[in-house]
Amino acid sequence: MRRLTSRPHIRGRAQTHFRNHTMLHPRTALSSCAIAVFLMACSTADNAATDTAAADTGAPATTSQAPASPAASRPAPTDPEHDFLRKMIDHHEGMIQMAMAAMSKGANPTTQGDAHNLHTKQADEQKKMIADVQAKYGEAVTPMIMPAHKAMADSLAPKTGAEYDRTFYRLTVQHHQEGVQMVDEMLPRFTKADVRQMAEKMKADQQKEITEFQRKAGS
Repeated sequence: MRRLTSRPHIRGRAQTHFRNHTMLHPRTALSSCAIAVFLMACSTADNAATDTAAADTGAPATTSQAPASPAASRPAPTDPEHDFLRKMIDHHEGMIQMAMAAMSKGANPTTQGDAHNLHTKQADEQKKMIADVQAKYGEAVTPMIMPAHKAMADSLAPKTGAEYDRTFYRLTVQHHQEGVQMVDEMLPRFTKADVRQMAEKMKADQQKEITEFQRKAGS
C-alpha cells in the first residue's frame, strides 16, 4: 500500500511561515485575502489526499453506480436451448405488455380482439417456456422486458384513435420479425426435439400473423 504524506503538518508550517513573514516584512506581507486563498488550497489538497487514501485502502467510492440489469446477473446458459428459452421468455414479455395496453386502448374492436388474442397466446407460450427452464435446468426465470421493447411500448402510449391501431400493428409486426430472426439464428444449434418443435411452430404462427398485421397496419 502506498504511504501518503500527512497534510496537516504542512499546512501548520505554511501558517507559521506567513506569520513570521508578516512580522519581518510588514510592507510586503500578503493580504489577508491571499492568505485565505492559500489556506483554502491547502484544505482542497487535504480532501484530495483523503479521496486518494480511500482509493488505496479499497474504501467505497463516493460516486454511485447504476445496478446491473437482472438479465446480466443470470448465469451463463447451459446449452443453446437454455439460451433460446430465456431470451424468448424476455422477448415475449414485450409483446405481452404492449398487447395488454392495446386490449383497452385500441380504437377499433378488431384491434382490441387481436390484442387480446396476442396477449393470451404469448402469455401461454411464456408460461410453458418458464416451466421448461425450471424442469430442464432447475432455474426459476423471471421475465423482464427488453429495452428495445420498452421503447416500443413508450412510443405507442401517446397515440390515439386510428393512429394508435396502425402503430400497434406496425410494432407487432416488427416484434414478430425479431422473434422469427431469433428462431432462425438459433434453430440450427438445437439438439432437443421438443424445443425445436416449439420454436418451429412459434415461427410459423408469427409469420402468419406478420402477413395479417401488415395488411391491417396499411403497410
